[in-house]
Amino acid sequence: DFPVIRDFDSSLPTTSGITQVILSEATAAVGGEFIDFFGWNVVGKTTRYGYVDINGDQMFSYKEDSFDFSSIASILGFKNTNISFGTTKQPVFLAKETGSGRVFVSADASLFNNELINHPLYDNRQFGINIINWLTYGGVNKFSTNRCSSF
Repeated sequence: DFPVIRDFDSSLPTTSGITQVILSEATAAVGGEFIDFFGWNVVGKTTRYGYVDINGDQMFSYKEDSFDFSSIASILGFKNTNISFGTTKQPVFLAKETGSGRVFVSADASLFNNELINHPLYDNRQFGINIINWLTYGGVNKFSTNRCSSF
């Protein structure tokens, strides 16, 4: 089954008109406290029941399905030294403005492949258009669904 993301930050321009996006893989953007610390905006996330299954046993285990970053946690002043890949909503899409540029991160590299972007039940195409318009500051050559036959 393909995972579907339905939890979006509706205050962001990248999510305008977006209700659900289908992914090719269950994945997440690992970051925990790093996301806030470095000023990233979470654009979309899983439900609290979603998890990344590191060892492939089809069960979530905090001990096995988490990332230990204790080596740098103390340097940055973080109290938590593990990033859990479950039990909380996991970020899937992130965005950040940096100086004169913008960055968008997707944990799934395939959400805009031909199979997913053209799926009529999901908003992948519009999401891609929104992201491009945001990254390009809505420049003169705005993308639209009329001019874009496929990505």
